[in-house]
Amino acid sequence: MNAANLIELGSSENFLSNALVQSLQISVDILEFRTQDEALCSANLFACGKNQVSHKAIAFFTLLNHALHFYEEWHINETSANDFELLANKWLLPEINKAKDISLSDALIQIEGITSSIQSRIKNKISSNSIYNPDHWGVFLNGEKLSEPHELWRPLPNSNVIASANEWNEMEFLYETQNSFILFSWGTGA
Repeated sequence: MNAANLIELGSSENFLSNALVQSLQISVDILEFRTQDEALCSANLFACGKNQVSHKAIAFFTLLNHALHFYEEWHINETSANDFELLANKWLLPEINKAKDISLSDALIQIEGITSSIQSRIKNKISSNSIYNPDHWGVFLNGEKLSEPHELWRPLPNSNVIASANEWNEMEFLYETQNSFILFSWGTGA
């Protein structure tokens, strides 16, 4: 799937509506690289299993919907079918319509650079014993702090990467791994 396909499917009201209905039933894991650093902030990876979805676009719409709920601190179960038109028109479609294909190598450079910088900052902050709130620093999977490093969910070799944002201060990349579809999301507070 490429960006043009995603935009086309997003413009189909029936497809998007069905995807959003399905998104409420799809389990999404969230891998968080959390800091309170204003420049680095946090990076989040949202993942849904390939075995849960019938189409890549449904997976990508699901991930974007779950990300919206995560950032707005809404529980996904608080959303009903009555909310879909508003969600689609005010948030999802503007995101989807900005989609562009980017190279796998460019995406990997950004994903690995950002997450390794964040992990280095976390390690330095922990070793300095100057953490004000430990729950805001670390790597978390589904809200649980990990004591061991977690493998980063990297794109498959030769896979297409779709960017709904690719700026110096905000990045959102949609891609697939061996078993999952992923949304990598990062933005700076600076």
